[in-house]
Amino acid sequence: METNESKWTIRDLITAVLLSMLMIVVQVILNIVFMANNFMSMVLSTAIIVLVLGIIYVVLVTRVPKRGVTLLFCTMCGIVYLLSGNWYLLPWFILVGLVSEAILWKRGSYSNPKRIIASWTANGLLHQGTNLLPILFFWDVYYSFAMESGMDQSYVDDYLKYYTEPGWLAFILILTLVCAFVGALIGTKLLDKHFRKAGVL
Repeated sequence: METNESKWTIRDLITAVLLSMLMIVVQVILNIVFMANNFMSMVLSTAIIVLVLGIIYVVLVTRVPKRGVTLLFCTMCGIVYLLSGNWYLLPWFILVGLVSEAILWKRGSYSNPKRIIASWTANGLLHQGTNLLPILFFWDVYYSFAMESGMDQSYVDDYLKYYTEPGWLAFILILTLVCAFVGALIGTKLLDKHFRKAGVL
């Protein structure tokens, strides 16, 4: 039974923050793993990350079925990027959170698997903003950041290839969209089968 979506409790806030932190830690770990080579980092990483995070996201919005929970997670993501020097990703992730919130705004959405899946699918796809925004609007900032971080010119060349060539860009976006959808779908399927029985929800 869904709780009141308008009233937050201290327990809700703590649960939402902890699950959001878990999602961010998982994302950081996977990013480190995918840094093994440029192809994995630039083509596969975001798609696999949103697939894995989609499962946790379903737990988050089901455990804390309150308006603002997705915005909280996205804002925390943006703050992490802000602290790493990518200031422009904070307003972007706030926007991503608002898009997800809009999908879940209708009362009853937090118990509606289709809306939960749609919310994360949009959220996951928009995660590619971390890769596309630098090229579109903040190239000088990103290039300086990459050089200061020890990246070589081949990294920059591959980055431009994967995110400006139409074929690669289409592949990356479609892969991310599909993985985000599948991640949330798996999460909803696991709700009753495992999460509720295990006492997670």
